[in-house]
Amino acid sequence: MKKDIRRIESIDIVKGLCIILVIFGHSGNKVPLIPNFWYSFYMSAFFLFSGYLFKYKETTKKTIIHKIKSMYLLYLIWTIIPYSILGITRIIRGKLEIVKFIKIVGKIVLGIKCPREVAQMWFICALFTVEILWIIIDKVFKTKKRKIVVSILLMIIGIVFNMLDIKELVFRVDTALIMLPIFELGILYQRNKENKIINSLVYMKLPLLISLTIVYIILVILHFNILKYTVSIAANDYGLFILFYINALLGTLLSINYARKIYNKSKYIFKKILEYFMFIGTNSTISYITMNILIYLNKNIIEKLFSLNKSTISIITFISMLVIQIPLIKLLKNKRCKYLLAKF
Repeated sequence: MKKDIRRIESIDIVKGLCIILVIFGHSGNKVPLIPNFWYSFYMSAFFLFSGYLFKYKETTKKTIIHKIKSMYLLYLIWTIIPYSILGITRIIRGKLEIVKFIKIVGKIVLGIKCPREVAQMWFICALFTVEILWIIIDKVFKTKKRKIVVSILLMIIGIVFNMLDIKELVFRVDTALIMLPIFELGILYQRNKENKIINSLVYMKLPLLISLTIVYIILVILHFNILKYTVSIAANDYGLFILFYINALLGTLLSINYARKIYNKSKYIFKKILEYFMFIGTNSTISYITMNILIYLNKNIIEKLFSLNKSTISIITFISMLVIQIPLIKLLKNKRCKYLLAKF
């Protein structure tokens, strides 16, 4: 009998909120409705949660095979199939050479670079690489200190790649190396739940929560407004790295604590709104994929058919993606669709 795994409401709420922020950011909306602090952690949170929720199968080999099936195969399905359909139509219309099409498909398979139409799938490829790197580190190095040292060294290599503008590495290794320590923090918490210091950060009392919130706001202002750095993981434009890591961790921890406190004290209507976020967060991969499909359809078909301006189409994109999530998620949760889905 399959075990009933109790979900953590606060994580699902934050994942749902982060996915909605991703949807808003990719919808093309230029209205600055989302403060900069969201951008300091909203993608990093998924790597940290993935570390916390990471589990081995019976053997290392089975774990790697499972990751290939549930993540790399999913990445291939949602990049190659859509791009092939578009590419073939362009070849037929004489707008794309067959040799160039084959090269692009080869880059997709190797996780080097996705064309614009499926570019957002970088995240699944990078997370796949992070998890495989962790499995290797975890099995080769036996002590916690050695694992941390190796992860930090790999992180430094990733930072050097970034500073030298070395991109388009196989399986998004450049991004994966930078995100590895954040993933490992999730692993470390999972394995040290009884540690009082770690537990006090995950379950903050109000004075600590308020104090760290003030620190976080100051650091975000320093990062974005004073130093004028940005955080764009897909573009590998991380700004000042030490601030990137601190803000990513603080933002995620603070959001979990606020989500837990608000959800526990919410009345019926607000609780239902949070449960919508939880539903999206529980099925975040489907939400992420449908986001990409709808963005393409809205921007390349609806916009051209009805001659809409960019602001209008961005609003339509954002609203349509929020509305379509629940029925589409329920449709795709059929067991036959298991290779189309993954949890992160």
